[in-house]
Amino acid sequence: MTVYQLAEKYRVQRQTVSKHLHAMGVTMRQQGLSEAQVDRAVELYVEERLTLKQVGAKLGADAGTVRLALIRRGVKMRAAVARR
Repeated sequence: MTVYQLAEKYRVQRQTVSKHLHAMGVTMRQQGLSEAQVDRAVELYVEERLTLKQVGAKLGADAGTVRLALIRRGVKMRAAVARR
């Protein structure tokens, strides 16, 4: 399972999962998005107008990872919306 899936399963923050795994000596793998995942991210962000966080949740990735992949693909980022 990814740290995102574990965080969702145990209802904790991803960072909490990572801290526990690191404390236990678990080797973490760095894995970016596959080309197919980037294709899907473009669809979700551009066509369905999901937020980076929502796209990341669907792909099991961090919003920052999604953002970088979209920028590398040449997707123009939308302006941030103020939270209420």
